[in-house]
Amino acid sequence: LLLTTYAFCYHFQSDDPLIQLVEDYKWIIFFDFHWRLGIDGISIGPILLTGFITTLATLAAWPVTRDSRLFNFLMLAMYSGQIGLFSSRDLLLFFLMWELELIPVYLLVAMWGGKKRLYSATKFILYTAG
Repeated sequence: LLLTTYAFCYHFQSDDPLIQLVEDYKWIIFFDFHWRLGIDGISIGPILLTGFITTLATLAAWPVTRDSRLFNFLMLAMYSGQIGLFSSRDLLLFFLMWELELIPVYLLVAMWGGKKRLYSATKFILYTAG
């Protein structure tokens, strides 16, 4: 995770004020929706912070032995959703990434949370998605 985050930081030119590392793909042709991702000076900070915190969370959860492959998959899915969220260039993609990021977080809380984990995960979804 830190290597991916470092790659973002390394290829980002801080003296260029325009959007960099741009990905533009037409994904719903009928409605003329585009898959637009890019990084600017405002989004590079949250992207770096997301990579750092997700790496720390993964290292802190090293003792997780129950379904560790699923746990690591959900951590990577959460990380991918957050990177997509911070690099989205339009509101539809931002909302889609926000909602896709909530699914792994819900499953992480529901499966590996503490006491009342299902109650907490349900409240999290109700307050965040609704």
